[in-house]
Amino acid sequence: MSYLSSLKESLSRLQGIERVEVNPATGSVLFIHNLNMGEITDYARNNGIFSLKKSQHYRPNMHQKVSRSFGYFDRWIQSLTGGEMDMWGMSFVVLVFAGVYEISRGNFTAIPWYGAFWYAFNIFLKSDASPG
Repeated sequence: MSYLSSLKESLSRLQGIERVEVNPATGSVLFIHNLNMGEITDYARNNGIFSLKKSQHYRPNMHQKVSRSFGYFDRWIQSLTGGEMDMWGMSFVVLVFAGVYEISRGNFTAIPWYGAFWYAFNIFLKSDASPG
């Protein structure tokens, strides 16, 4: 019996696995289930089927970490506003208000108010917001 056949048979015994399909040509396994991956990997490891290990070689770089953080922030803003606004829109609004605040304080010559407008305008132009 091939490894993939025994894998199919073994995984099919796990309660919560609805269907297992193996493809010897590609060496792939597809299983339809209503379990979380922890239950499947625990079952597989405990029954000597396979074990998954995290690679020690992958370390996200600074750009990936910052991008991930902004992604979380973007999704939080969207959930908070019911999808009406994203991080780009929020940045635009905050920077416009910062500019208005500086003008209201009589700060016409300092960089902050027109810098805020400039950045707000650029953020608005670079966002993927489409009308409608």
